[in-house]
Amino acid sequence: MVMRLECATHALVIDDDEWATVTLWEKNKEQELGAEDRGVIIEKLREGLQRNEIDEPVGKIYGVPVGWVLHLEERHASFYLGIENAKRHLFIQDSEAQLLAEIILDREHVRDWLRTLGNASASH
Repeated sequence: MVMRLECATHALVIDDDEWATVTLWEKNKEQELGAEDRGVIIEKLREGLQRNEIDEPVGKIYGVPVGWVLHLEERHASFYLGIENAKRHLFIQDSEAQLLAEIILDREHVRDWLRTLGNASASH
């Protein structure tokens, strides 16, 4: 089943193939980010969202210390997570480190995303 992780401004859509494509939706616009083994995508996103702090930041984006979460093949998008004011900031960069999106998740969205990822992990 196609997985859709949504918040107020964005959605990440992960298709149901073993080699899964991830698409970013923003204001009725879609952009393919790349692909990876579906299990790896689910595992890395869950691990990232479960963090309570960024122990060893790899840098800063918009002044927020971030840790690496996931890299996709094909289009080579990378995901980084920052935590600020009890919100998770999921930054997505393209292959040239240009920012494609900043997805800000409050506690409710984090809980919903983790539940969706957990259900997908259990059924896959």
